[in-house]
Amino acid sequence: MVAQGLVVTAASDDSVIQAVETTSAGWALGVQFHPEENADDDRLFAALITAAQQPVRAH
Repeated sequence: MVAQGLVVTAASDDSVIQAVETTSAGWALGVQFHPEENADDDRLFAALITAAQQPVRAH
């Protein structure tokens, strides 16, 4: 179970949560693994770079 406003997007084979994302506005991602160790899959870093390049909107 995770906090309200978060959704589990990755879990290990034994159901340990490995990643969560926000369901509200904005971009947030929390990971409990070492994505840099998987050189074949750079989607996490590509998403971070894309999000960082977006203009910040005032609330």
